[in-house]
Amino acid sequence: MLNALTPEQLKQAELEGTYRDILAGPQADDAIPEEQEGLSVNQLTNTQKVLLLKAIATYVEDINAIDAKKYMDKYREELDDTVIGYSGTTDLNSEDDYVRVDGPSLWIEFSLQSNKSTNEKGNHPHSVWRDKTDDYGGQTE
Repeated sequence: MLNALTPEQLKQAELEGTYRDILAGPQADDAIPEEQEGLSVNQLTNTQKVLLLKAIATYVEDINAIDAKKYMDKYREELDDTVIGYSGTTDLNSEDDYVRVDGPSLWIEFSLQSNKSTNEKGNHPHSVWRDKTDDYGGQTE
């Protein structure tokens, strides 16, 4: 999806700062920023939107087909109010490469981490899919 963006779109999608891990992971139920940052999906071509929907489906289709369809229908409906952002490289093969998809309901993060805890060469991903309106019952107020 990122590699399908034009240079101008990439500039708009680039997030400030470096993200060394996901924001809204375990014990971080209130960590999703209130303001969206990045490139508005309404500026994407239809082909780029199809690639984004395929990326979203990678997460959503991990659940049963009936519920996955409900979520995908909702995310499609909200697509033009969704924003994508990244930091690091667009190849997603280097430490601190990071991508986020932030919609009215949808929140997806992908962060590539070094193997600091094991001291082994290479990187491994951290990732999360959250639904802001229908989450798993976090510690929100």
